[in-house]
Amino acid sequence: MLRDLLELGTFLPLLKKDSTKRTTIIIRATVHDPSIVPQSTLMKLDNMVFDLAMEKDETINIYGVNVILDLKSVRVGHMLTPAAAKKAVHSWQDCYPVSPKRFDFIFAPRLIDVALSVFRRFMTAKMRARVHVHGINLKSLHEQVDPSILPTEYGGTAGPVQDLIDYWKQEVLNAKDWYLEEDKFCSVLEKPITK
Repeated sequence: MLRDLLELGTFLPLLKKDSTKRTTIIIRATVHDPSIVPQSTLMKLDNMVFDLAMEKDETINIYGVNVILDLKSVRVGHMLTPAAAKKAVHSWQDCYPVSPKRFDFIFAPRLIDVALSVFRRFMTAKMRARVHVHGINLKSLHEQVDPSILPTEYGGTAGPVQDLIDYWKQEVLNAKDWYLEEDKFCSVLEKPITK
C-alpha cells in the first residue's frame, strides 16, 4: 500500500525554495480513495515524507514551510473527524520542529469554511492568521507563492507534478534503512493530549 500511496503523490515538498528560502509543500489531500485508504494511513505516509525532507534539508527547520492544500474534488470521506483534525493541528503546531508560515487552500469548495472552523478551534490565533483560502483562483495563490517554484498543474514553471511524485517515491524507497533506524527512537505517549 505504501508504494501505491507514494505513486499518488499526496505529500510533495517542492524542490525549489521560495524567495525567503522556505520549502513549500503541496498536500494533495483528495487524490486517494477514502473508502480504501484511511486518513491515519495517509497521515503516517505524509509524516514519513516530511521527516525525510527535514533529514535531507536542515534549513527547513530554520526557515519554516509554506503549505498548499489542494482540495480539488474533495468528498465527505476526505474530511478529517474533529479528533483527527485536532491531532493534525497539534502535530503541525506543537510537535514538529518547523514553523508553518502559510496554509494556502486551493480548489476549495464554497463550504470549506465549515470544515475549516473545526481546524481553527484547535489553532492558536497566530496559526489561524496564516490560513488563506483561494478557492479556484490560482491568481490569488500566485500573489503569495512565486509560480517559478510551482508545478505546471498549479500554474507554475517548475515541471510536472509527476516529476515530484517520482522524486519523492524514490527518496522514500531509498531511505528504508534510515526509517528502520529512526523507528528505534520513538517516544511513547503516556497521557492523552488534552490541549
